[in-house]
Amino acid sequence: MSERTLTWHRDLKQPAQCPVCGYSGETRLLLDLDSIVEPNQRVTFATCPCCGSVFQLNFVAPYYENYFASPAAVKFYIEQGAGLETLVLPACIASARPIHRYLEIGCGLGFGLDFARHSFGWEVRGIDPSLLADQGRKLFGLPIEHRYFTGIEAGGATYDAIAAVEVLEHIDSPNDFLSALRANLSPDGILMLSTPNADYIEFAVEKPGLLSVLTPGQHAILYTAGSIKLALQRAGFSDTQVVVRGATLLAVAGNGASAVDFDGAFDPNLYKAYLEMRVSAAEPGSILEVGFAFRLFKYLVNNGVYAEAETVMHRLAATLMRRDGIDVLDPHRIIANDAHSWTFEDFISRLPACLAGVLYFNGMLRLNHHQDRAGALAYFYATHVMTGVFRKAMRDFGVDDGETADLERSSRDHIKIVLGWMSQ
Repeated sequence: MSERTLTWHRDLKQPAQCPVCGYSGETRLLLDLDSIVEPNQRVTFATCPCCGSVFQLNFVAPYYENYFASPAAVKFYIEQGAGLETLVLPACIASARPIHRYLEIGCGLGFGLDFARHSFGWEVRGIDPSLLADQGRKLFGLPIEHRYFTGIEAGGATYDAIAAVEVLEHIDSPNDFLSALRANLSPDGILMLSTPNADYIEFAVEKPGLLSVLTPGQHAILYTAGSIKLALQRAGFSDTQVVVRGATLLAVAGNGASAVDFDGAFDPNLYKAYLEMRVSAAEPGSILEVGFAFRLFKYLVNNGVYAEAETVMHRLAATLMRRDGIDVLDPHRIIANDAHSWTFEDFISRLPACLAGVLYFNGMLRLNHHQDRAGALAYFYATHVMTGVFRKAMRDFGVDDGETADLERSSRDHIKIVLGWMSQ
């Protein structure tokens, strides 16, 4: 993000009403920047002096029916953009209690629903107006309804658990939305939310992932841990819990919410089994095969299961050679051939969207499994170069990806570490 597109405001104020706590009066303007929805339009974010929420002034909800309309956007989401561990976490949290009926609002492709159905055998249902959701219904055979959540969904029945991952920030009337979710919960049901963290924003600091947090033109409200708890309480939830995970807030509400163990909820064995099942079932060369195989490879490397990781990588490398004509096991050639300026659409259509991650975790495999410092250094350098190329293409397009930003930073750090070792 450049200073040309983002302007911070230090002393400007104007009258506004906070959509979270209802405060009405003089409100400090925080920043303005280019909308990613409407060309040549600036949007302004203000900070509520009462509850700390950050909200977009004069927000108009975009036409989400066209969200993920392009093949490039779908490929990016499946191969790289979707944070699967976050998407499956609500089901892992809910699995600690008796669950039969599971609803996800804004389910996107349906990764979370697919995991819940295969891992726990629940009756699942999704509601999402985007074209991505329509793709998920076809790819996974999921009961996803391609429409907006109206608030009257259960037809007399209720749900034992409801999830809404990265949805609340798009809603400009949170009390109506959260109250409707509560009305569709069973008496002992649990609601699980994730949403960007307003406290991640530091005045005049354009840190990695800031554009993803703001998403100007689409994000109506950004919450602090305190203001999302307030919003849930105003909607009638007396038992809540909120935890901060960097740029993300995770929240649960409903009976027993305060006792939820966020750190212990994620089940790595179930997650690994799910990824393995989906890799085996995916059509060879498809974006589903690439997306699931990359995440399985990443999981195995992160957990030190190196022999299995190597097997998965060889399959993935062969797939990418056949499909894209790129050898991810040759980082030098990737830099020579592909380290140039791309548009987002061209990068995604020509290269694997997860290229940076594939390079980085290959570097970790060379370093930790093979003790090959020179080989690892080549992969980390290629990661650093290609993350820079990819992030520029994304920012020019109006988006950013927090994981790619993390890989850029981590690859730079590992270059320094390995060079230090090699110089001793």
